[in-house]
Amino acid sequence: MALDSLLTTFEQATDGWLSASFDAGMALFQRLAAIEIAVFGIVVALKARSAGAAAILPELSWKLFLIGLVLSGILIYPLWLPVLLQGLPGLAGEITGDATINPAEVVARGSALSILVLGRAVVSGWLSFSLVPSAIGVIGALGLFLAFFAMGAILFKTLIESWMILAIGPLWLGFAPFRLTAPIADNFLTYSFQVGIKLFLLVLMNGAVQGIATSWYHQLSDPQAINFQLVLEVVAGAGLLAVSLWTVPTRMAEVLTRGLDFGLKRALSEA
Repeated sequence: MALDSLLTTFEQATDGWLSASFDAGMALFQRLAAIEIAVFGIVVALKARSAGAAAILPELSWKLFLIGLVLSGILIYPLWLPVLLQGLPGLAGEITGDATINPAEVVARGSALSILVLGRAVVSGWLSFSLVPSAIGVIGALGLFLAFFAMGAILFKTLIESWMILAIGPLWLGFAPFRLTAPIADNFLTYSFQVGIKLFLLVLMNGAVQGIATSWYHQLSDPQAINFQLVLEVVAGAGLLAVSLWTVPTRMAEVLTRGLDFGLKRALSEA
């Protein structure tokens, strides 16, 4: 499928960015760490005049510890952030029995349901000169496709976010050692947690959507059961699912990470 190739091509493209992102992040880290140490030296020089040189040793140790901690985070980056982004969907997969998120499959389900409704409308004579039956058949098929397209879009969007985080994360962490740019790294870490939570919730909800879509397909396949009411109910249900997938994971991720602050700027500014 064209959508499958789109996903594969984008994922493979982002995989090739990590090495360059790591090099750029390390270069940025070195420059900003040097600036932070220079600023610290000025502050220390002013304090030493009144408190003495020994008084600044704890602050110096704390400063070096923080910078070293951030450096360690960049050096072992593949061992922790990818685990977060892949571990949460994996946990959801253990709950549902399926950890895959494939937007192409979701759109394909919507296409199959749309074609089925349109086919039933033709067989049942809905697409005639009578305006209302024709409109229900066409709008029903189009509404189903658009609803499932929206579901696939939010899955695709979140996958893109996760791949971008994994590919260029070291660059944003490179802003961490300087007190004025540390919030960029702080916000990146918070955003990473948000995307991980969204992936977790989308895996759970996608499992439910798959079961519901299968049930709808069986109902619409029965020529004795299909009618205007069933088509409208399925379209309405698909619309509600689309709205839920767009809003619930994002809202829950925002609420769960509200106030999450790794305190890099505050910690660097203490000395």
